[in-house]
Amino acid sequence: MANLELQTSEEALRRHRDALKGIVEEATRRVRTLHELGRQITSSLNLEQTLGLVLDKSLELTGTAEGLLFLADEPGGPLVCREGRGLIPDPVGDGALVAAFDSVTARLREGRRPAEGTVILEGGATREAYAVPLLQEGEVRGSVVILTPGGGLLSDDDRDLLAGLAAQAAIAVHNATLFTRMRDIERMKSEFVAVVSHELRTPLTAIKGTLELLADPRYFPVESRQGELFAICEANTERLEALVNDILDLSKLESSRLSSHPVETSLATLVRGAVLNLGNLAGRKELRIVTEVTDDLPLVRADERRIVQVLLNLLSNAVKFSPAGAEITVALRSVSGGVCVEIRDSGIGIAAEDLPKLFSRFRQLDASNTRAAGGTGLGLVISRGIVEEHGGRIHAVSTPGAGSVFSFWLPGITAPEDADETGSAPAPSPAFPEPESQCSVARD
Repeated sequence: MANLELQTSEEALRRHRDALKGIVEEATRRVRTLHELGRQITSSLNLEQTLGLVLDKSLELTGTAEGLLFLADEPGGPLVCREGRGLIPDPVGDGALVAAFDSVTARLREGRRPAEGTVILEGGATREAYAVPLLQEGEVRGSVVILTPGGGLLSDDDRDLLAGLAAQAAIAVHNATLFTRMRDIERMKSEFVAVVSHELRTPLTAIKGTLELLADPRYFPVESRQGELFAICEANTERLEALVNDILDLSKLESSRLSSHPVETSLATLVRGAVLNLGNLAGRKELRIVTEVTDDLPLVRADERRIVQVLLNLLSNAVKFSPAGAEITVALRSVSGGVCVEIRDSGIGIAAEDLPKLFSRFRQLDASNTRAAGGTGLGLVISRGIVEEHGGRIHAVSTPGAGSVFSFWLPGITAPEDADETGSAPAPSPAFPEPESQCSVARD
């Protein structure tokens, strides 16, 4: 008798243990399922793709084939059907079909919690609808509606899983919506800036031409005071023209429309041309520009005009902020299969906390110095964009009171014998030398 009771107790204990094990395994499965589904629906910032994934995964989770997803374009706005599955006709854009769900979505929105009810579709077919809200900061911004035929209802487990998925889906939809709006705003801003800048070019060209004509003594007598005024007007016209060109270049960079005509070229040749171009500007402050070039520089594939633009931007900054009589050094050396160009000055330097701001749009660090020196605050941003479009990197290091070093690296043209077995050239890893590092160079 005692053995029988012991066996009965052990059997009951085994059944209880198996039941607990089943509960744990089911809970684990649900958590894993929600985690995997959440990972999938948050993997994209494309709004339309995210909405489709949310509805597809909701149907997959509940084992159903028919459903809809509603979304409000603005907080408090009407819920609009954005996705539909398994319904004929397609509910997206079909007002009559969507109207059948008005009572369910109204109760969901009013209570801010799941709602259900029977809906009658076209042709008299009925479905049981279960809707879960997509909540953002306590407001209903959308809903997922699952349909079951023949009076069937979702199980409690399915409802719990759907609620968990809806919480993650709300975050994914919110992120995708914000990303889409930011992208649209950036696009509209770039288009506006490009149009305005382009329209400014026409009157600027006319003003510049008229000033040059008026200042030409071959056509009009020019007194000394008038000549000074004309020179001021021409200088400011050129500054405005440079600003318009910078804004246009920035707009093209942001939309990946900056024209580029790469050719095999020598960076040393481009550097010497840029230094010669800035000779007069440097001469006004009695600055000496020294070039240091090693003998082992590889050729690069680059748009010569754009790289000269980068060199002029960096060199002009060095000239602006260097004290009179100082020396500016432009050093070129071979680094990591490419060419590194360093421009060192002995100017006022840049504080460590300001270095991250250097390549931000319209940023000038110290108005008391930079405004006096002039500039648009776009040169370094454009330079970074040009260098990165060439597959390179740009970098800056500085010590206040001890000057700055701006350097950029461009990949060299790999010789055929340096390619790997597949015929592809190995990707070099650009490295930037510290400002105090020394290069074995020949001075020009």
